[in-house]
Amino acid sequence: MAKITLSDPRYIPLMALILIPPLWQAAKTSILPLVPAGDDTAYHVYFTIITATNFSILLDMQNNSHYPNIIHALLAPIFAYTKDPILIAKILGFWAFTSIAIGFVLHALMVYKILNSKPLFISSLILMALLASPVLITLNDGTIMYLFDLMILLPLIVIALHSKKNLLIAGILFGLSFLNWAGVLVISLFISPILVYQMRKNPLKSILSFLIGTIIGGNIFFLRFVIFLMKTIFQTGEISTTIAISFSSSFMDNLAYNLSTLMTVI
Repeated sequence: MAKITLSDPRYIPLMALILIPPLWQAAKTSILPLVPAGDDTAYHVYFTIITATNFSILLDMQNNSHYPNIIHALLAPIFAYTKDPILIAKILGFWAFTSIAIGFVLHALMVYKILNSKPLFISSLILMALLASPVLITLNDGTIMYLFDLMILLPLIVIALHSKKNLLIAGILFGLSFLNWAGVLVISLFISPILVYQMRKNPLKSILSFLIGTIIGGNIFFLRFVIFLMKTIFQTGEISTTIAISFSSSFMDNLAYNLSTLMTVI
């Protein structure tokens, strides 16, 4: 069976037709307005400004938040040069829109890589486009980092895990998902069965490869998460608050979306 490629001209018009409606809705809240929708966009601009004025905040192990992270660190020099918060917001909106556009295709490609079926590639793309409401709602809330985790990093991790030789790469991608701790939880839920299956023959080497990759990809932000997790576990009364925040309605909506788009097709 010939391998499908995203550049194959036979599939480009069909994919464009399928994706235009949800992407148009995404564009109306991300790249077309002066400032992208959602309260979280303002928070990301704020953390970018804070990082630009005090870069050492990234190394603060007492910080019990997943922000600021590497994205804010990358945007900080742009703000330091331009002093324009609107530009930072526009960049965040473009990043969110791109994450959704590429993410739809990556999720469909993930299904194809696992099942090696062109019809399922197209059908999964159609299914995700039809069930895109939770993703668009999350975009409207401005939850950009969470979207990037689920739309881009999740399928890339699964594709890397599907190739037994890419556990290190899968770990690096998983480490990058610490951009958003709710995103880490969802990704962990999805990849755990695949990870266990791929590690069955040489568990020690596989675990070390994945763990080293996670430390490389997560770097200081992974360490900050571990410290936060230990504090949460050992400090009475905080664990219930953390669980309540993690399993918010937006979190559960997107969990249901990913379950429906991946499991229904399979």
